Amino acid sequence: MTDLVIGVMIYEDSVYLGSEGKSVNHVVRDIITSEEIIGFTPGAIQEFNLSSEILNNVKNMSNIHVVVYVQAPESPTKEILQAAYVE
Repeated sequence: MTDLVIGVMIYEDSVYLGSEGKSVNHVVRDIITSEEIIGFTPGAIQEFNLSSEILNNVKNMSNIHVVVYVQAPESPTKEILQAAYVE
């Protein structure tokens, strides 16, 4: 398979909805697309900057989680072939 891309999804657990009095899990806060990942070299270590304006709303940064994934964007289903949770 060719034309694979790497992306990053940043999500938050346990987001309290004050107006509704309940919490929701797995709220996507940001997605870093392959176009934003500049200079990726296979086998190299890649650093990502999480200083997104979207993260300004996060009250507890320990609830933030990161998943890096490999996707086939040209496939009919745009399937994700592999993903890794970053601790």
